[in-house]
Amino acid sequence: MSTKTPAFLSYAREDSAFALRLAADLRAAGANVWLDQLDIRPGRQWDREVEQALARCSEMLVILSPAGVDSSNVMDEVAFALEERKTVIPVLQCDCRIPFRLRRLQHVDFRSAYEVGLQALLSSLAVDDQRAPAASSGGGATESALTKSAEMVDQGTKSELGRIEQNRIERERAEATQKAEQDRIEQERAEATQKAEQNRTERERAEATQKAEQDRIERERADATQKAEQDRIERERADATQKAELDRIERERAEATQKAELDRIERERAEATQKAELDRIERERAEATQKAELDRIDWKRAEATQKAEQDRNARDAGAVRQKEEANQESDDKTNAMPQGISTSQSQGVSGPSGLAPSIAPVRHLLLKGLTLLILAILGLVVWINLPNVGIRKDAKTESSSSVSNVSNTSKQGRIDSSQEIAVSEIQFSKFL
Repeated sequence: MSTKTPAFLSYAREDSAFALRLAADLRAAGANVWLDQLDIRPGRQWDREVEQALARCSEMLVILSPAGVDSSNVMDEVAFALEERKTVIPVLQCDCRIPFRLRRLQHVDFRSAYEVGLQALLSSLAVDDQRAPAASSGGGATESALTKSAEMVDQGTKSELGRIEQNRIERERAEATQKAEQDRIEQERAEATQKAEQNRTERERAEATQKAEQDRIERERADATQKAEQDRIERERADATQKAELDRIERERAEATQKAELDRIERERAEATQKAELDRIERERAEATQKAELDRIDWKRAEATQKAEQDRNARDAGAVRQKEEANQESDDKTNAMPQGISTSQSQGVSGPSGLAPSIAPVRHLLLKGLTLLILAILGLVVWINLPNVGIRKDAKTESSSSVSNVSNTSKQGRIDSSQEIAVSEIQFSKFL
């Protein structure tokens, strides 16, 4: 058997019989093949042993069938081998969908004839030179190897191993016949060498394809990363824009609230100012009303004073009339005296007393006329001043200073009128 690292045999559980047959034939031909059912000892961890065998092997034989293509374990093992740059040899057992990553690899076809596929696989594994010694040495060693393999498989595969042994015997017979025809064998070796070169070329192509695929995957990852970064930047920009918009709205709300508050304060100030102005106007109106009331009281007092003066003048006039009546009675008595006495008395007082009867009526008439004239003057003064007092009262509601000036002017006018009346009365008294 070859001393090179074993070739890992990957298969689906549904293809166990074919895998066991192929492994036995390959080992019988001198190939170094690792199979989990033959090489994992009892008590060992299956997944760890498979992982270690994958890591040690330099070549992988993958059995392609519908079950193998659908097996996730088989596809994982193939992916690991490709990533680790190991040689992967597809073994096409039956018609199935070949995975994309294995389509460019040269496969060994077992669909039409098992023996033809086995010969091609042995040529790929470069074990042709070791098969003749194995065949010429008789069936002892080979049979013992097969017996050992048969003991390690379960009871269900014994019949399959028997069939494998029969096939091996037939193959040895065919190899003996082939040995007689050395020229044809040499030609087949040359063809095998050429095919190996072709396989190498195919492997290099497959590796280039795999590298291109890896580069594409890397580019896709880089593009995905770049797109994710761009999406993150866009999200951050959108978040920043949204935050700026929210801040602007908050500022506008704050400004609107502040403006509303300022407007409210301005309105309150205006209302307070207006109320203060109204209160001032009301106070001025009250003061004007109070002042007008005081002026009315002063006017009534002046009228009362004037009336009292008129009553006094009337009493004085009555006293004058009584005096005149007394003088008249005295004159009448004088006229009733004897003629002599009357003559002598009349001669003794021939001066002013002779004018008394004519002066009394004149005085009475003058006094009455002056009284009427004074009353007319007083009425005229009152009539002139009353409209001015009303106008000045209306003016008080416009300005307190104007009210004060009007009030002072009206009062001064009444005082002047009262003084004029008093002066007239004094002059009239002097005249009397």
